This record gives sequence, structure tokens and C-alpha cells, in this order.
Amino acid sequence: MFLLCLLCQAVFSEEVSGLPYWNPKISSTEFIYETKGNEYETTRMRVSCIAQSKICDPYLPNVFAGQKIKLRDKEADVIAKLDSLNHLERAADPVRWTQDFVSPDEVKIKCRHYSLHSYILKNNPTSCIFLYFSNDENGLERFCLVRREIPFTAGEEFFLYPNLYPGDMGLNHLWYVNDWKKEISAWNSLTEYEQYFCMLSLPLISGNLLEAFSVNPEPDQNPFDDTCNSRDRLEGGWGCHSKEDFIELLERFHEHGGWHGPWYKRLRQYFDTYPGKSPEEISAIECLGVGNTTCLYFVMQMKEKLGEHGLLAWDYGRFLTVLRWGIAAGWISEQSAMQEARPIIDELLACYDSWEDYLAHYVIGRGLFALDDYYSVRSYEYQALLDTYKYARNYENVDKTHS
Repeated sequence: MFLLCLLCQAVFSEEVSGLPYWNPKISSTEFIYETKGNEYETTRMRVSCIAQSKICDPYLPNVFAGQKIKLRDKEADVIAKLDSLNHLERAADPVRWTQDFVSPDEVKIKCRHYSLHSYILKNNPTSCIFLYFSNDENGLERFCLVRREIPFTAGEEFFLYPNLYPGDMGLNHLWYVNDWKKEISAWNSLTEYEQYFCMLSLPLISGNLLEAFSVNPEPDQNPFDDTCNSRDRLEGGWGCHSKEDFIELLERFHEHGGWHGPWYKRLRQYFDTYPGKSPEEISAIECLGVGNTTCLYFVMQMKEKLGEHGLLAWDYGRFLTVLRWGIAAGWISEQSAMQEARPIIDELLACYDSWEDYLAHYVIGRGLFALDDYYSVRSYEYQALLDTYKYARNYENVDKTHS
């Protein structure tokens, strides 16, 4: 850490052409990255973020014309000052998102709201700045300076698909740097069915940090390597240790018409068989165990929302995920997996009116799965939403066709 601090002091004391010196007071909050997420030459990013102690937060570089903007200042105050400056040009509309955090005891879920603003320096348009705000607590959390050889222009793809997102707050992974050009190119190269294959299986694929934009979620991974995440998922969660086990798993799905879906239908049927009876009364009549009785209460609350399709989104979404894991594990070819996936995709498209409709049903299914396995229902549901929505930009107002 001492060597890192010395290095940071040396790097951040460099003079940037056309910009003032970068001299934050606390060197331990300074990092430098090389990003390759655009079509131009390598971008250098300089970052300052809030420290644990409020008394240590530095004022930011004087690119703000002496406005004395510092970390933890509120968004409205900072943006009003920046918009009044003649030497800054707004690069794009602010990107806004929410993120949910679960308490260590998995009881309390806290929703936090974030915003990202971007500006180009008019007197030096090869440089731009990003400002990240936490609108609930910390105010201005992070400030980034980005440079490249080609001048930035307002509204270009670099700002429409920001390649800088907040990541783990640990020292080793302060920022995710997404190669968005590669992701967009990979997505556009897929056929329509391949896109649906990836999209409808996104929550679990994303949650396991696998490749979202290719049918094979680990395209560069040797399926027989011990580090194959997909193989680990199939072995640990599904009891698949061979190609034969995998094929048998697919056959069970087709034979029973799903995995959790048939079980849900049995629980749902009890309310038709015993109209007006409470879950507790139904449990006594049918001699149900504690687990099924608890799930009856969940079904009672959710059966109207799920409607006639029940857990179709959850079961079919997981089936598509298992197929993609099987590709990465070397147990099924992409062509065979696509043949298995096409009728599943067709049925999902026929049953759900929108991505939001599908995702809502998927999340409810994950909640029932968590309850059946004695996990926290709310944390499992919120994690599914988080894993999915991190791929949406401005999802509060994004076009349904785009999302």
C-alpha cells in the first residue's frame, strides 16, 4: 500500500496539458486505469473518490474555475455551478439508476439512487469529466478525468453507453471498466433467436458473472478446465457431472413440463379444491409439511399476479440458462441447444407482453424457490432485479423496444 501511495503521488502530480495540476490531499483515494472501451486510442482515467473520514475529503482540481466543489457536495448544488461555467459543455443527459443493498442479516433492503453527469472541456476537448452522485447519502462520490487523442463531441456513443460504472468498493476493484464497443458488436452479430436466448436467460447468467452477449457464456474457456464456472454451476446446483447427467436433466424437464412449475400448480390447485380455506386449514386437511404450508401463503399472495402462466417464466428462464451452461461445459453444441431453446422462446414470447412482464414473473418464481430452500425471499428477488437492470441505461424511461 505504501508503494501504491508513492506511485499515486507521482502520477497525479503530473501536469496535464491544458489542465491545472491534480493535487488531491489524500493519495490513497487516487487510482489510474487504462481503458480500451472505445474505438480511439487508449483512454487514461484519473479517479478521486470519497474517503472513509469526512474530514479527509479533498477539494477537486480547479477545472471548476474556483467554484470550490468538493466531494460529498449535493448533486443540485454542483450541477448548478457546472452548468453556469462557459468552459464546460454538457456531453450527454445524466444517466440515472437505482441499486438495492441488503443488510448483513438479509432483513432490511435499502434502495439507493445514483446519477452520472458528463462534461467536455471546451478549451481542451480531448478531455472530459465524469461525476458520480449518490443522491441519498454521500452526494458527489467520485470524480473522473478521462483523456484520449481524438476530441470528444457531445452525444457520441462514448457517453450514451458509459464504460465507467461503480463497482466493488474494495481497493482492488474500485471500478468496472466495460468494453462496451465489444459488447454492442457482439450483440448485433447475434440472430434474433440468439438474442432472445441470451436475454431471457440474463438474470442467472449475469448473476454468475458470465458473458451476457454470446450464446456460449464462457466462449474463451476450456470446458474441461477446473475454472469453468458453468460446469461448476451444473455440478454443484444440479448434480450434473457428465454429459449423460445433463441429457437426463433436460429429459426430466420435458417429461414433467418444468421443474418448479408443476409443484406450484399443485399448490395453486388446493385453493380451488378448498375454496375459502386458509393455507393453515388446507395444510391440516392435506397433512402438508412446514415447507409446503409456508409456500402456500406465498402462493396465496402471488397467484393473481402470476395468472394462468404460473412459474413459466422462472422455469423456462432457468432452462435456457442450463442450456447455455451446458454449451460452456462441452455437453451440448450451440446448434443442438438452439433447437432445444426455440420452442421455449416461442412460448415465452407468446405468454408475456413485455420484458418487464416476463421479469416480474421470473422474480416471483425466484422468490418461491428461495422460500422452498429456506433462503431470504426478498434478497433473492432483489438480486435478480439487480443482475438484470444493470444492463439497462436510464431504465426508468427507456423505450420498451430498446430494453
